[in-house]
Amino acid sequence: MKSPSKFWLLSIGILLSLLVTSLPLAVKADENSAVTPPNQT
Repeated sequence: MKSPSKFWLLSIGILLSLLVTSLPLAVKADENSAVTPPNQT
């Protein structure tokens, strides 16, 4: 590994992409749970 900076940028980019893809899903789940009445208890 001659350039660790590239490795760090790649890992940070992957982490950011995971966050961007997981955050909207969590928000949608929260909205769904808030909108739908609690039928299953």
